[in-house]
Amino acid sequence: MGEPSLKTPFLSTIGGQHLEYQYLSFLSGNLSYSLRAEKIRHFLTRSPALHHPLEHLYMHQVDVERGVFTTAQATLFTASRAFFSNLLLSYIQTNRKDQQALQQYVTALGAAHLNGLFKVSASPLAGLLYIRNFNLNTNFHRYDKYMNVDGCVWGGLLALGAEVMPAEYISERERHREWARQLANTCQVMANQTATRLAPYRFYFDYRDEEEVNMADSGRFVLR
Repeated sequence: MGEPSLKTPFLSTIGGQHLEYQYLSFLSGNLSYSLRAEKIRHFLTRSPALHHPLEHLYMHQVDVERGVFTTAQATLFTASRAFFSNLLLSYIQTNRKDQQALQQYVTALGAAHLNGLFKVSASPLAGLLYIRNFNLNTNFHRYDKYMNVDGCVWGGLLALGAEVMPAEYISERERHREWARQLANTCQVMANQTATRLAPYRFYFDYRDEEEVNMADSGRFVLR
């Protein structure tokens, strides 16, 4: 009883329960459920791994016993996305009263931006904003040169966040709105590169002609 089922879950697993727990408290009148979600937030915020030059950049796997990240990779894709999206949705779910969730969401995306997870592609298809992974332990090639198709979800999330943020977040609202517009355009361009007009699983950017890309990996497509 009380033991975690996984000792090193993904960030989406440990931090993606806000909506369910808050709604359980709303339905039952038992605040212990929403308090659990709040404890998870505090746990992640207190993690020693956040106290380095990349503060507020969440890595995608957590040791729930020691309170440290167990990987040096940061991502906004599936392994982490539910944590970020549910912070925003928790703010909306509480009729915009959960200011902690909104602040944590904005701060985390600001850190992702400052640490290069948002990237504008170079030639030949220049000017396309995409989301990439970051690996702190890699001295060279720290950033992946692809975006998974689930990165396209961020177009909608960022647009939603821009609409619900209060007036004091005016600079963040404009920045997120522009990111949303550019990501939506990128995903449309990606899909239009295929014969079916259906978006593939992964899109590559900024590859030189001499670099090898594994086209045998299922569902991948290169924008050249």
